[in-house]
Amino acid sequence: MNRKDIDCNVIIDLLPLYKEEICSEATRELVEEHLRSCEDCRQLCENMTLPEPEKKAVPDEAETFKKVGKKLKKSRFTKVMAVIMSVFLAIFLGFNGAWYFLKYRPMKKLCEGMQLIERDSTVVKQVGIYGSTDDKYFYVVRLPDYLSFSTGYVTVSPLESVAVNGDGGFVYKDTHSPVITIPHELSGRRTYQIICESDAEENGHKITYHFEVDEDFELINFFDNYNTEDVRNMKDIITVHKDELNEEIKAAQKKWGEYLK
Repeated sequence: MNRKDIDCNVIIDLLPLYKEEICSEATRELVEEHLRSCEDCRQLCENMTLPEPEKKAVPDEAETFKKVGKKLKKSRFTKVMAVIMSVFLAIFLGFNGAWYFLKYRPMKKLCEGMQLIERDSTVVKQVGIYGSTDDKYFYVVRLPDYLSFSTGYVTVSPLESVAVNGDGGFVYKDTHSPVITIPHELSGRRTYQIICESDAEENGHKITYHFEVDEDFELINFFDNYNTEDVRNMKDIITVHKDELNEEIKAAQKKWGEYLK
């Protein structure tokens, strides 16, 4: 086919490529040769306008800073929260470690050779209570509550004052003889808690007192509902049973040694 015989429709289809200068050299020569001889196509080419290239919208500067600010704020918040969580975790682990090494572990060692006789279900974390006997006394170790530095104790009771129930637990059946409890004190301050029945009566029954004394058996703490007469009765208990209490303390020292020093 002669290049002069090319249909105008073909040239019209090629004009956009020609105008945008993205056609081959041969195509460009073909179009230009046709335009020289075809007034209509030449006019069409001169009047042809190409669409403007699409311009991407330039982001608003204020909006850009706002987005960047939000990202930075979110990043700072995440870092602050991570630091706070790390601090709380460190405090929690430190508190756990202090409780375990200063409170639980020393008391757990006291249970060696003793039998688990009861679990105290009155606390969230059940606490083991261990017991053993010799020919004269019943010994008890109550482990501290989880993360508690104020609980945990050992108790020495005359055999005749304690009964072991069918579940392996124990109850105080007779409090004519004093029962002495020695709290685990981290401060080194030694106190004793005493349970003993008094000769005093109330409603036809002997009154059992529960009170606390220091190392010299001086009364230092008791229930608020005790009156002056009750205080006098507790002091009488200390006087009457002082030798028995000293023997129980000696038995505790023999049983647990370093714990009571």
